[in-house]
Amino acid sequence: MSLFDLVTLGIPGAVHSIARILYDEADKCMSDEKPVKAKLMELQQRYEYGEISKEEYEREEKLLMDRLTEIRKYKKRMTDDR
Repeated sequence: MSLFDLVTLGIPGAVHSIARILYDEADKCMSDEKPVKAKLMELQQRYEYGEISKEEYEREEKLLMDRLTEIRKYKKRMTDDR
């Protein structure tokens, strides 16, 4: 959406359009597993190469797995709400 489009919509329309864009972007962030899975793979590689300790690996893995669980719960809620 261009600046011209926002101006021609007027204030209420522009605010609604901006809010929709922000909502859509937030929804993508809340439902995309790919970045978390990529971080899990990177974490595993760092551990295998000896760059991090087992404790650090387990701590980071738990955080990432918790995030993945939250994403899946969010996606399920969004599906159930439809």
